[in-house]
Amino acid sequence: EISDNEIPFDIPENWCWCRLGEIINEFLVPQRDKPKEFNGDIPWCRIEDIEGMYLNGTHSNKYVSKDTVKSMNLKVNPIGTVISANSASIGAAAITTVECCTNQTFIGLVCSDALYNYYLYYYLKSITNKLKKMGSGTTISYISQDKYKEMLFPLPPLAEQKRIVAAIEKMLPLCEKLGT
Repeated sequence: EISDNEIPFDIPENWCWCRLGEIINEFLVPQRDKPKEFNGDIPWCRIEDIEGMYLNGTHSNKYVSKDTVKSMNLKVNPIGTVISANSASIGAAAITTVECCTNQTFIGLVCSDALYNYYLYYYLKSITNKLKKMGSGTTISYISQDKYKEMLFPLPPLAEQKRIVAAIEKMLPLCEKLGT
C-alpha cells in the first residue's frame, strides 16, 4: 500500500504510483566475493566499464566461466538489464548490451513487461541526488535491495514511457550544445 502522504507529486490520471519491486522481474545483487580466476567468456564488469548510458563489456579483459558463475553463485545480467550503482558511485547507471557479471558496486534491475528499461534508466539518472540520500553506511554509502524494492515509482503506460524516452533523446543533443 502507498499512503497519500508518501506521494511526492501529482501524476496524470492514466499513470500510477507503485513500488519499484512491483515492476522489476528480478533484482540481481552480486556477491561480495570477487572471482579469483578470470578464464571464461562472460564479461566481468566494473564501474569503469560504463560507456555513456551503456555497459558494453569489460575494458580490463576479465571474463568469468560458467563454472565460476555456478560455484560462486554469481548473477549474470541479461542484455537490457538496467544496472544501478548501489554503493561508492551511487547515481551511476547503464543498460547492458551484453550478458555480464558485475562486482558488488551494482544492482541489476531486470524490467517486467510493464516497464521500458530506457525509461527506468532515465528515471534513475533524474533522481541521483535522492539515491545518494537513500544510501547508508559508515565508510561507504550503500543502498540495499530492499530500499530499491520499496522505492516509489511513477509508472506511465508503456506507450507513454516510450514517448517520454523519445522526447528525452530528441532533446539531449540540444542540452549538450547548451552545456547543461
